Amino acid sequence: MNARFQMAIGKIRDALLSILNREFLIFFGFLGISAFFWVLQTLNDDYEEVFSVPVVYRNVPDNVVITSNPPEFIKVTIKDQGYALLDYKLRKTLKPIVFDFNQHESKGYLIHITNGDIHKQLSDNLSNASKLVSFKPESFDVVYTRGKAKKVPVRFAGNANAKQQYEITQIIASPDSVLIYAPEEVLDTVSGMYIRPVSYHELDDSITTQVELSDVPYIKAIPNNVDLHIFVEQLTEKSLEVPVSTINVPEGKILRTFPSKVKVTFQTVLSYYKSVNPNNFIIQIDYNDIIQTGSTHAVPTVLAPSIIKHLRISPKEVDFLLEETIAE
Repeated sequence: MNARFQMAIGKIRDALLSILNREFLIFFGFLGISAFFWVLQTLNDDYEEVFSVPVVYRNVPDNVVITSNPPEFIKVTIKDQGYALLDYKLRKTLKPIVFDFNQHESKGYLIHITNGDIHKQLSDNLSNASKLVSFKPESFDVVYTRGKAKKVPVRFAGNANAKQQYEITQIIASPDSVLIYAPEEVLDTVSGMYIRPVSYHELDDSITTQVELSDVPYIKAIPNNVDLHIFVEQLTEKSLEVPVSTINVPEGKILRTFPSKVKVTFQTVLSYYKSVNPNNFIIQIDYNDIIQTGSTHAVPTVLAPSIIKHLRISPKEVDFLLEETIAE
């Protein structure tokens, strides 16, 4: 009896769930259809939308330096049905506005882009049904000068460091120099062009990246970007025996050190490991320094190439003995 009752309850529950699921699907079906027709109706209504249309300047001679800040974009307000505005936005069918320097060049130093110039290109860009409501700027000037040229080196700006046990061995730009155009009074003041500041930290491998040169008023650089190469190598440790030398010892005296050689332990990059030898180091005692101390031991001065890192010597101090030479 109990089993029959549970079976009946199960059938009733399944039937209710089936009805609820069917009603649920029907409800969402009608909701989806309603939403679809609502979207269609909405897209058929007229709206105004603002678009940013790029401005492109073509055929600008290398020696022409633009000294003003002409706009890179024109803000355009367009009125049309929603689906047409959506098409402009999604398909990006609004083409850039193009101004050819050769067609607008004047005998002076200024090109005036008129309201009509802009309006014509924007209108040609739109479908017949679209209405051009407004655009900003409505006109603008391009101020320029014809500069002289010279070649200057490209310089690094920013900071770069390597992970522990790694070393940045070189930072170079390719090309390492660029041609710049500028008015003569500006050109004389420029000795190099810096890249836009970059920042790289904890490097453990060499990298190459393209970077732009920093903008400098009244200066045009060609090219305006370079490949920046940052070379990184792993450090390795090495030890050498290096003689202790003496300097500024007066005639008639001999300065002897004990020991006569010290052990130098250092790190260098793998590419230099085999080539580093004792001749790369100067370990020296200066007579003028020790004579004032009254001591019989001194800390040597250590000179080493910049590629040598984390250098230490053993022993840190050496004993010395000052002798008189025997006159013959």
